[in-house]
Amino acid sequence: KILRKLRRYRFNKVPYSLDSRFKMDYTSIEFDEKDWHYKNEGGENVILGYKGSNSLLRGKVLRLMKKTLKKHPKNINSNLSFQRNWIGNHIGHQFLASGEEVHLESSFIKALDEKIKKDRPPHRVVDPLDWSLSCGLLMPDLTWFSFLDENESNSKRVYTIEIKPKWGDVSNSIFTPKINKVKKETCKYCMQQFLKKKKGDAEHLSEYCPLDLFSGRADRINKAIEGLMKQPQNNFKVYAGGDLIYAGALGGGHASSKGDVIELDEKLRGLSSPNEDPLDSLKEILVSILESPQLLPKLKTLQNMDSIGIEAAYYLHKGDESVEIENRGSLTSYTPEKKKELLDNFMVAAAAKDCSIMITLVPLEKSGDIQKRRERGDFGLIERKNLDYLYRVSIVDFEPKSIESMSTWYKQDQQIVQCFLEQNIQKDCTSSTNNVVDDLSKSKPIVPN
Repeated sequence: KILRKLRRYRFNKVPYSLDSRFKMDYTSIEFDEKDWHYKNEGGENVILGYKGSNSLLRGKVLRLMKKTLKKHPKNINSNLSFQRNWIGNHIGHQFLASGEEVHLESSFIKALDEKIKKDRPPHRVVDPLDWSLSCGLLMPDLTWFSFLDENESNSKRVYTIEIKPKWGDVSNSIFTPKINKVKKETCKYCMQQFLKKKKGDAEHLSEYCPLDLFSGRADRINKAIEGLMKQPQNNFKVYAGGDLIYAGALGGGHASSKGDVIELDEKLRGLSSPNEDPLDSLKEILVSILESPQLLPKLKTLQNMDSIGIEAAYYLHKGDESVEIENRGSLTSYTPEKKKELLDNFMVAAAAKDCSIMITLVPLEKSGDIQKRRERGDFGLIERKNLDYLYRVSIVDFEPKSIESMSTWYKQDQQIVQCFLEQNIQKDCTSSTNNVVDDLSKSKPIVPN
């Protein structure tokens, strides 16, 4: 049914670049904590929305780093350069939404930290805002469309879908040890589900597999989106009118009011015409955008810059001879320059595996001025039978990782594989059908030799 509907679309792939908008001078602006409100957060940053009257800040969000135990680069300008190089030059400048560094008073950040405590999920409050940095990142609000005037903003809803796709492939490294050979057919995300459930971080196993999303096939992409909708965890969020309306318990929101597909169906009524199912409409629109060769295949190329795997990367970084790897001789024979190149590529891939994709949609009634609206900004356009949609796609959270996290990554990876092997099940993520059933625990058992 969905595939038949997709054939009726006329889809113009013209994403919108937000990077060029940030050429303004914000040095004279006084930042007041009363004008900002809690919007969302991840592991290392908090996102604040603007509700004040300054036209220069309208349509912006402020991203502030948290004080965590993790070691990570805290030079905002170097992070922006990293994004412009890897996203801009290797995926496309139209997907950039990097923003601009702004100086902030420590007292402002402290006041914000106190103000938003009541709005943050309990498990996040342990990491306060890091006011020692005295700076933040001013970014476009990707839950908002700048071309809408005040009246239109009041009468039309803007919908934004955030997807954290994770790694869209399995390990192809010649250094992966035989004991971990399962990594060559089962992706890290699917294996990690069992560890999450064991630790109590996830109540149910997700049916989402990143290899479906990255497959380039409409049917598999649709299956991936359905899996994300059923168990969003921290990989799928939906915003309406700038407010988070759907997320899993791990997604930065309060679990008590998020993660109900029935509730999402009701809140998406404005996305489709009255005679259409909102969830089906959303899936169809997302499939039509994500099957484009302009985004996911290029992101996967950056993810696969990791050609050696975590075991070899950890060995090169730490020189730990106890690490089990295959073809150790080949690895040790590389020159220092080659080893550095392999590690650098591994770190770029780590950023690409952990970024998010933001898709912003505005449904518009069929009218003669739709083309004029589109010409006012380089937005993508999807034309359907009853409604048209302007959209943009942006990549966020594509930031350099600290190599000091290598030990943590290695230990976590070994735990993920060990927990999965203990389940005594088989799941081939590389298969065109992906062996996905209603419950991953029903995957066929491995028959011992």
